[in-house]
Amino acid sequence: MNEFLGAMRTRLAETFDPELLAQSIANWAENLVFAVLTFLVYYFLWRGIRIVLVPLLKRIDVDETGRTFFQTVMRVVILTLGVVAALAELGINTASLIASLGVAGLTIGFAARDALSNIISGVFIFWDRPFVLGDLIEIGGKYGRVDRITLRSTRVVTVEGKMLAIPNAEVVNSTVASYTNFPHLRIEVPITVGVEENLGRVRALLLGVIAGDPDYMDKPAPEMSSPSSTTTTSW
Repeated sequence: MNEFLGAMRTRLAETFDPELLAQSIANWAENLVFAVLTFLVYYFLWRGIRIVLVPLLKRIDVDETGRTFFQTVMRVVILTLGVVAALAELGINTASLIASLGVAGLTIGFAARDALSNIISGVFIFWDRPFVLGDLIEIGGKYGRVDRITLRSTRVVTVEGKMLAIPNAEVVNSTVASYTNFPHLRIEVPITVGVEENLGRVRALLLGVIAGDPDYMDKPAPEMSSPSSTTTTSW
């Protein structure tokens, strides 16, 4: 028993030796500084790529939605690499950590299936383009302007000025009505005209009714056709 207690005292004295503690703290602080600097390098690398990427995407005529998607993907990839490199500077075996995350991936996937579903749905939205930034849409009775599309949710500003964060999974699984892609539709209105009527006069009267009306477009101009005995007005 005395030998055991003596060994414990020796072990504790070695472990909590002031010089060893000071050296350990100094080494840990040094590694922490290098880890922070490493992450900052990746962060500023992302900022630099962003400065170059945005004008480049504009030059090759990529719309704002596409630019947002590319920026989001690049940010996630570069900053993830920065975190991994920073953890390596702290002495953490990142290979073992990634392998452990892979083993626990199924459990995490079941626990965060809703979040993963939203991320996958966000990629589908960027890829399929049912709408783009600035479009006026209606999703599940929610009407507003698309302000932002992230990998988790679609941000819609309503007419009341509210910001709605709609999960991307809900967007993908819902019917989306766009009021921007086809804001003006041409409709045909059949009008029956007597055979003895002057079709030129009828045409002039009908076109005069809608002339100057802001609810009707000037371009393309309204048209009228006269199949058989029925005159069809299209506007």
